[in-house]
Amino acid sequence: MEGYLYLLLDLLTLSFPLLRSFEHKVHFRQYWRGLFSGILVMGLVFLPWDVAFTAAGVWGFNERYLIGPDLFGLPLEEWLFFLVVPYACVFIHEVLRYFVPRDVLGAAGRPIALLLALLFLSVGLVTHDRAYTATTLLGTALFL
Repeated sequence: MEGYLYLLLDLLTLSFPLLRSFEHKVHFRQYWRGLFSGILVMGLVFLPWDVAFTAAGVWGFNERYLIGPDLFGLPLEEWLFFLVVPYACVFIHEVLRYFVPRDVLGAAGRPIALLLALLFLSVGLVTHDRAYTATTLLGTALFL
């Protein structure tokens, strides 16, 4: 049973958002076309990133928790992760937009983003010897 743990995690992450995607208030299904297009574009960026860091040995996957098949060094469960997690995150975002229609951060959003960018830039520069940490933090700082 251990070998199905990552797959089970993927399926549980997807289960509630998928089941509730047809709910009449939010009706998340109406966003699927744009959502899956966006997930595809995101995958074109981050899947090669994941493949490269896995090939470089920055991280890996414990065979004990996988069902077996892989593509480009990434297990099936990791490929599913890149579909399931964005789906669930955007679902949560749309549900929050429906139930909390106003911008709760308001004018504080821009200063928070700037503060985070400076923090990520600082920590990214300090951790230059850690490939994944530095790359992620510096990239996020530039994005913000």
